Amino acid sequence: MNYQTQFKRFETTANTWLNAVDKYSPAEFAQKPSDGEWSIGQVYHHIIYAHNNLIQKRLKDCINGTGKDTLQMKNFAGKLVFLMNALPPLRFKMPAKVAIEPLQPESKEWVKTSILEMIQSMKELAALLEKTKVIQKAKHPAFSYLTADEWYQFCEIHLRHHLRQKARIDKFLKSV
Repeated sequence: MNYQTQFKRFETTANTWLNAVDKYSPAEFAQKPSDGEWSIGQVYHHIIYAHNNLIQKRLKDCINGTGKDTLQMKNFAGKLVFLMNALPPLRFKMPAKVAIEPLQPESKEWVKTSILEMIQSMKELAALLEKTKVIQKAKHPAFSYLTADEWYQFCEIHLRHHLRQKARIDKFLKSV
C-alpha cells in the first residue's frame, strides 16, 4: 500500500470537513433536521470520536502488537466496502454494541483542533507503516477482521461516507 497516497486522500477529505466548520452558525451547528437525526455538530463529534476511539485505536492495535494473529479476514460486506473503496450510499445504523448518540461538540474550535490532530496523527501513522511490517489484525464491528492497511484506508472511507450525511443536513439548513 502506498501510505503517502492514502494519507493525501485522507488529508483532502479531512480538510473538506475542516474548511466547512466556520460556515455554520452556532444555531445551525446544533439544529437537527428531525427527531432521531443528528445535527451537523453531532456528525462532527461522531467522525472525531469514531476516528480516535475505534478506527485509529484498532489500527494502532495492529501496529503495536495488541491486535490478533489470525487467519480470519473481513466478511462479505467488508470485502465489498474495500473493493469499492467506499461505503454504499445507504443510511446505516451502528451496531447496538457500539451505538451511542454523539454529543454536541463543546465548540467549533474543539472540532477544528481535533480534525487537525487527526490529520497529524494520520501523517505520523503513514510514516510508521511505511517502515513497519504489520501482520496483526483487529476486529471491526461490522466487517470482521481488518489488517492495518485496511484500517488505515477505512479512516478516509468513514470520513467520506459522512459527507453524504453532511450534504443532507446542509440542504435542510438552507431550507429553514
